[in-house]
Parts: sequence; structure tokens; C-alpha cells
Amino acid sequence: MKGAITNSNLAVAGWLLMFSAITFWVSWFLMPDQGTNDTGHILQVVAGARVLVFYSVIIQVVSSIAYIPALFLLVHVVSPCNKSILWGSILLSIGAMGMCMDGFFHLLAYYMTAESVYMQPAVTVLMTDMQTKGIVLLVPLLLPFFAGTLLLTFGLRKQKIIPAHPLVITIVAFVTAISGAILINKFPGYGRSQLVLTVLGLFAIAQLLTGWYIMKRVGRCIRG
Repeated sequence: MKGAITNSNLAVAGWLLMFSAITFWVSWFLMPDQGTNDTGHILQVVAGARVLVFYSVIIQVVSSIAYIPALFLLVHVVSPCNKSILWGSILLSIGAMGMCMDGFFHLLAYYMTAESVYMQPAVTVLMTDMQTKGIVLLVPLLLPFFAGTLLLTFGLRKQKIIPAHPLVITIVAFVTAISGAILINKFPGYGRSQLVLTVLGLFAIAQLLTGWYIMKRVGRCIRG
């Protein structure tokens, strides 16, 4: 009975992690011109795609919520004493809260571009403050999302729960982000949105494969 409950919890963790990863990337795909922090441009592109932005916010919040039970179940079932898995799950959970907070940044932009809001200078000043002063609070919550993915895949690989693919993809994501940022700084205005979607997609794929391999492990246990 205990083994059946453990397999059931692990299966739920795998499914939730896959769901979270897919919806995470979809939420960013729906956002127009990802990665920009220019206030005037943000208000302009959001105003032209308000429906997509609203759907993006809903999906991003749902995705962020789904990460939490997935990671709690994973740590509880797999190895509560493994430091890499434990801290990876903690950091990824903090990052999920950051992603949820980021969704409300997008929601603010959605409401600030409503037809009933007069686009006076005060609105632009408010959005500028959110993109400068407010972002200082947001970034420390977002960064653990990526560090947590690296630690989690490393710990699960070390425990031989998953193969090397998710860890390798996560490392590739970091390398792509760093090298891409250097290139964009040298050639501003080119490929920023594509870089953001690519990097976030790589992290999502790593998490998706992690959940998939966890599900396969449950299947092998049941057949065995």
C-alpha cells in the first residue's frame, strides 16, 4: 500500500511538472515582444494585444501555482535528504512565486492600456517606476527559477532518477542566455524577443523532460 501511494504521488509530481513547464512557456509565448523594459513600447504593444496578454497572465499564474505541489511531492517522495534536490526545489518554488508576481506586472500593463484609461503622463510615469524601481524587487525572485532548475536536474541525475538530457539542456540554456545577452548588447534591437523565448523554452523543455522521466520511472516500478 505504501509503495502504491508513493508511486501515485510521484506520478502526480511528474504530471504537474510537465503541465507547469508547458504552461510556463505558453504564457510567455502569448506576451508580445518578450523581454523589453521600455515603458512606451510596452504600453504600445500591450494595447495592440490586450486579449493575448490577459490570457497570458491567467496561464502564467496557473503555471506558477502548479509548480508548488509538484515540487513538494517530488521532494517528499524522491529524497528529502538530498541537498541538491531539496535546494533545487526550494529555489524553483521561489522562482515560481516570482513568475506569479511577474504575471501581475503584466496584468497592470493590461489594465493601464484599457480604453477607459487616459494615457496621460502620469500613467507612463507609473509604468516607468514599475519597470525600474519595481523590477528591483522582482528580479531576485525570478533568478531562483533558473538556478533551481539547474540544481534540481543535477540532483535527480546524481540520484539516477533521470538521464542526463534535462541537465544538459539546462546548461545549454544558461550558455545561450549569457552568449545571447552579449551579442544583443553589441547589436541592440536585434533578436531580443527570440532570445528570451529560446532560453525560456530550453528551461521549459528541461523541466518537461524531468517530469516525463519521472513518469517513466513510475511506469517501470509498476511493471516491475
